[in-house]
Amino acid sequence: MGRVPPERIQAALRPLFEAAERIWERTRAAALAAYERLRPFLVPSDTNFLAALAVLIGLVTAIGAYATDWLIEAIFRIGMGATAVGLAHMPFGARWQTLLLPALGGLIVGPIIYYLSPESKGHGVPEVMIAVARNGGRIRGRVAALKAVCSALTIGTGGSAGREGPIVQIGSALGSRLAQFARMPPAVTSTMVAGGAAAGIAAAFNAPLGGMAFAMEIILRRFTPGPFAMVVLSTVVAATASRALHGSNAYFQVPAYRLKHPAELGLYVLLGICAGFVAKWFTRILYRFEDTFDGWSAVHARWRPAVGGLLTGVLGLYLPGVLGTGHSVIEQALLGGFPVWVMALMIPGKMLATAFTLGSGGSGGIFMPSLFMGAMLGGTLGHYFNFITPWDVSPGAYAMVGMAAVFGAATHAPLTAILILFEMTYDYAIILPVMLATVSAILVGRMLEPETIYTLKLLRKGVRLSGNETSTLLERTLIEDIMARRVESLRADEPLGAVVRRFQTSKHSGFPVLDQDGKLKGLVTYAEIQEATSGETPADASSPIERFALVRLPLLYPDDTAAQAVRLMHGGGFDRLPVVARTDKSRMVGLLSQGDLVKLYGRILSKERSSLETDFS
Repeated sequence: MGRVPPERIQAALRPLFEAAERIWERTRAAALAAYERLRPFLVPSDTNFLAALAVLIGLVTAIGAYATDWLIEAIFRIGMGATAVGLAHMPFGARWQTLLLPALGGLIVGPIIYYLSPESKGHGVPEVMIAVARNGGRIRGRVAALKAVCSALTIGTGGSAGREGPIVQIGSALGSRLAQFARMPPAVTSTMVAGGAAAGIAAAFNAPLGGMAFAMEIILRRFTPGPFAMVVLSTVVAATASRALHGSNAYFQVPAYRLKHPAELGLYVLLGICAGFVAKWFTRILYRFEDTFDGWSAVHARWRPAVGGLLTGVLGLYLPGVLGTGHSVIEQALLGGFPVWVMALMIPGKMLATAFTLGSGGSGGIFMPSLFMGAMLGGTLGHYFNFITPWDVSPGAYAMVGMAAVFGAATHAPLTAILILFEMTYDYAIILPVMLATVSAILVGRMLEPETIYTLKLLRKGVRLSGNETSTLLERTLIEDIMARRVESLRADEPLGAVVRRFQTSKHSGFPVLDQDGKLKGLVTYAEIQEATSGETPADASSPIERFALVRLPLLYPDDTAAQAVRLMHGGGFDRLPVVARTDKSRMVGLLSQGDLVKLYGRILSKERSSLETDFS
């Protein structure tokens, strides 16, 4: 059977997607018309409308999280016949399914990702981050559904990954689509995306505070009152709905731990230092295998997840605890249920299994693998500390603290790591060790790797996210949102003399030049006019202005960002540039001037001066 070119697959599916897009646009138009008629009766203000959207995001995300969890659990139990802990107690010869099922999952997932949704590959959160920072919060609607299916198949068949990746994308894509449906500006769209991500974490781990911190520290990468209010509402609704579906128990059932001796704080600092190294090794191994698989030309990209699944299965045959999310294994480690040598082996085992799964192109998150390695690291060190200290040490307490430390070191997000650990365990008595270990881990992690596990993936693609408020807003503001659409222009055959008089009476310092068909021919600035009309041999006043137009100039597109415009204008010394259609570079759709960018800077400065931003603004 010959290989089917991807172009044929995409061509066969294109009518289906086009029909779906037409149905969506008609439904959207009808719903918007109905909304505009009913809006005075339903939502008396924009604030109420955004609050209603936040509630809807939280509710639907919680339902999506529940469905994803159910699907993962069902596939894993049907395929494996037991939990990961149960597999560990099976005879070696009875664990044959651990070898084959991950490869089967990769065999199914690979073509889905390759043909339908390349964004579903990997751990998902970086794609949400770049949507907020660069694309005005725009996320394709089908990404969430396909990410959920691919992740459920990857994890359910034994792939080593976390379930938070698909759940975050479900919430983020929902927030993005609702904002686009309601024609919200990019800033509000980005806030709704962050609210969806926060709702995903809150629903996945019964952790509303952790979800809020995740959205502000990792997705938005700033703390301001306006977005925070909407994020809070989404997470509260998601957590409430999740508790109604799952129950209100802690995500990990552990006994209460407490600090046994003040000198033990030094041991927790040592745990944090080790966690920083583990996070660094995990990040390096993950992307090393991703490079290896991407450069492997002998195997087509759509079949690489199957190879990664086979390697994961071989590893799982000997260490079944590394398969899947590892939730039951972490819980056993927190209860002190594993020998120390098993926990020590599962640290590199989980690193490799996750690198095989995600590096080969599988789908899932890195949150749970980070918690897993932290629990195994803490449990291992806790056992050894118990031998060298004169007081009793609880290895489970070190396992719990290690979870926050490794995740914090990998993401450089201390608030998220600390809060989410408390909410997943309901244990607030161990706050000092958690804070010390997490901060120590992050300090070491930053010295070893300045980038987070999320931003490093983007940096490898040539995308650098700035933490500066001005740069962030420039990077996520699209040209189409700030450009002038009604533009004064010149005819290509207009005489130079008439153009000189036009400049003398106009406030503009440049005009685009169009031919008789309305196609862009270039740009004329006041500097070119001065040069043409001065000097020893001034140009004839009847000369067509097209002769003096700049034709080799950078062009902007509506979906470019303001940051790109700043770089192009500054690099070429232009104070204005035409904006053209991406499909037809001769069709001008707008003009962007330095004045438009100055107005954008003014908005940034006014936001920075305002310490009390209106909620849902």
